[in-house]
Amino acid sequence: AEPVRTPAPLAHYLRATLARAADGTLAARLTGAQGSGLLTSMRRADALLAIPAAVDALPAGVVVHALPLRGALLARGATPD
Repeated sequence: AEPVRTPAPLAHYLRATLARAADGTLAARLTGAQGSGLLTSMRRADALLAIPAAVDALPAGVVVHALPLRGALLARGATPD
């Protein structure tokens, strides 16, 4: 749902929230600053967006792989597998 830039040529797992868009797809938004010591953005996240090392920027609307965080989804009322 927003453009993303990564600071170094490494694989990144960005903290994000997922929401259903009007067309039925999932849209992701970053939860804030992504520094390794920042727990606030981790607390807000319900998924990690997997950004490959070869990618340094993505425009809004690009499809990426999202890894749902089980505990966050259960806290929001999702049923377990």
